[in-house]
Amino acid sequence: MKKQYSVCIALAVFAVLVPATRANAQELANSLKGRILIQVESKGEAWYINPKDAKRYYMANGSEAYSIMRTLGVGVTNKDLAKIQSDKQVALKQQGKIFLQVESHGEAFYIDNKGVAHYLKDGEAAYGIMRELGLGITNKNLDSIPKSDKDVLAEKTGSQPLPNPTEQNAGVPEVNNPNSGYCDWSGKANIIAPGMNKHAYTYCKLDFSNVASGTNMKLSVQNGGGASKASVDLFPPGAVILSTGRQTDSICYIYDLSSNASDYAACPIAKPGIYTLGMEGNWFSVPDSTNEITYKISKLAN
Repeated sequence: MKKQYSVCIALAVFAVLVPATRANAQELANSLKGRILIQVESKGEAWYINPKDAKRYYMANGSEAYSIMRTLGVGVTNKDLAKIQSDKQVALKQQGKIFLQVESHGEAFYIDNKGVAHYLKDGEAAYGIMRELGLGITNKNLDSIPKSDKDVLAEKTGSQPLPNPTEQNAGVPEVNNPNSGYCDWSGKANIIAPGMNKHAYTYCKLDFSNVASGTNMKLSVQNGGGASKASVDLFPPGAVILSTGRQTDSICYIYDLSSNASDYAACPIAKPGIYTLGMEGNWFSVPDSTNEITYKISKLAN
């Protein structure tokens, strides 16, 4: 049975209320970068403040907490991780960050505000540690911190499908071919796990030529029951698609999606054009393991 962490425990033992006197929202968000916040005036919801954008990311459960840790984590060498774990001054400079041990098996570590590195073994461990380290915050103060794009999208109640490309352009996703044909805006694709720090995308082209600049798209993915977890990137026209390492040009992504799980991402379209959908197994799955995913592109209703 999974260990349950109640709001009462978080309040009585771990949580400290954020002072309510801070009026400047940006100052508050900046001061809480890297912290885990517990919404004590509600149902004890947990939020992580990303140090990079000072936005809050909702951790609904262990799976979501683990996904956030993986998505927002940055790679670290074994040597640098050892320094963080052994040198308090070095660790304090990295507080609030999540590191992925890229020279090993992608193990995740969270550095708390005291410079302690916490190993996030799996979803349950990540969720438990996040709640134990949580800082209580009032609804008023929490509302002043902007939500992540994904959480903003989750508040939207309706969506409508975008029109499909023309019949003659429709094709099927192709493995390791960035110049593959055009695909419908919903379909299936086979994926393969590339191994740590590598890419083996199944590609397809999506025609957004008639999509207005500034349109918010929704990328939805359902992973199948196969052995590999799934990772998906959406690349804009002219993007550089890397063969190794983390992608830097994708406009939205879904990483480390477990078998039989689903997720979505908000994808802001800066300009019309031909976009590339890249789908693959994740780095942490057994190399060459496979799966089949179902994807769908839609846009938010006005």
